[in-house]
Amino acid sequence: AENEVARCPEAEPPPSPQSLLCTNMWYYTDVHGMQQGPFSSYEMRSWLTAGYMVPSTLVAPSMYGEVPDTMWAIPRLWSKPHDQAFLLAEGVAAAAVVTQVGPEFVPCESFEGIKPGYVFKLDFYGLGFYRDDPQSIEITIEELEEEARLKQKRLREYRNVRAAPSSPTRQ
Repeated sequence: AENEVARCPEAEPPPSPQSLLCTNMWYYTDVHGMQQGPFSSYEMRSWLTAGYMVPSTLVAPSMYGEVPDTMWAIPRLWSKPHDQAFLLAEGVAAAAVVTQVGPEFVPCESFEGIKPGYVFKLDFYGLGFYRDDPQSIEITIEELEEEARLKQKRLREYRNVRAAPSSPTRQ
C-alpha cells in the first residue's frame, strides 16, 4: 500500500525490543515520503543488509496487520541495526512472502524495454507484454528409467551393426 506517512514525533517511545523479535510484518517510508508495506521481516532484513535502507529510513512494525501511524529511524529501534534489525526470535514463524502478480497482458505497439516477469510477443491478445509463466517440467523416475533402457537398447543395436562382418564387394 502506498500512503502519505506522518513523521514520527521524537517524544513517542519505540516498541520494546522483545516485541520487535515477534514482528513478522513491517512498513517503511521511501525516499519520496510515501509509506510502503507491509513487507516481511526477511525482505526488510535483506534490503538493509544489501544497503538499500540507510539508517535514517523510518520503519514501523505491524503487529496485527494494522497500518502504523508512527515510524522510527532504524537506530531508534536497534542499537546494532546490522546485527539485530528485523530478526525474529527463535520459534517465531516467518510471514509468508506474498508476491503480487501483474496483469496477464499489457498491450504495447512497440518494444519499450525489458519488463521483469514479462515477455514481449505477438500472441492471442495481440502485440504486447505477456506474463512470463514458464511451464513447470515434471520428470518421474519411471520416465528416466525408460529413457535409460531405450538408450541401452539403441547402443546394443548400434554395436551389433558395427560388429557384423561386412560382405565382400564385387569389382
